[in-house]
Amino acid sequence: MSSRDWHRFLLGSITDMSRAALGTSAHPSTSMEDVAVAYEQERGKPVPGYSHSKVRARTIRHISQPSGFDVLSELNLDLGGWRVVPDLCVLPKQEGLLQRDVSWITEIPAVAVESISPTQTMEEMTEKV
Repeated sequence: MSSRDWHRFLLGSITDMSRAALGTSAHPSTSMEDVAVAYEQERGKPVPGYSHSKVRARTIRHISQPSGFDVLSELNLDLGGWRVVPDLCVLPKQEGLLQRDVSWITEIPAVAVESISPTQTMEEMTEKV
């Protein structure tokens, strides 16, 4: 498979996953722009870009390699009724997966990381803290 074919395959797969996650899989004409708008409306923030993703990936790699911690991305936290979804959470390492998955974690993470976006205001950042 050529790199161009691989890129088309990967982009198509990501588009299909995004549509499925947003419940738009029944509408194959849904554009990536429509998916991005739906994402922004649902989460109240812009779709993360390349730089945001790369910073997140590097942070995960650097924290998780030498430690006894799991670094989890976009984990839903419910901390005494305060619900927040930081970019990364650092929790004590657990072997394997949970037998029954949960949507909201109540354990306080050792560290929570929020990558600042150039479009985020200081007010938006302080609301998350």
